[in-house]
Amino acid sequence: MKERFRRERERNRFRRKREKQIEEKERVTDSKERERNRFRRKREKQIEEKERVTDSKERERNRFRRKREKQIEEKERVTDSKERERNRFRRKREKQIQKKERETD
Repeated sequence: MKERFRRERERNRFRRKREKQIEEKERVTDSKERERNRFRRKREKQIEEKERVTDSKERERNRFRRKREKQIEEKERVTDSKERERNRFRRKREKQIQKKERETD
């Protein structure tokens, strides 16, 4: 009977030891999984931040491009206006010259 109890205790001891090992292994596995998830979230956050900064830079470049285009258009408009004005005066002068020539003839 004593021998039977001793064997039973021995089996229980080994069973508990094995269960403890399994629990420890699961705990370590869970810890590693949490660590991997933490790094994954950190990496995703970095990628999102990089995309946000890239989008911001792109918006800034577009803003400057539109500003530059607007300046060019304004310059062309002013140039066209000046050119029209010069043409108007040139025609006026030519007309005056023709009028003078007719008067002298």
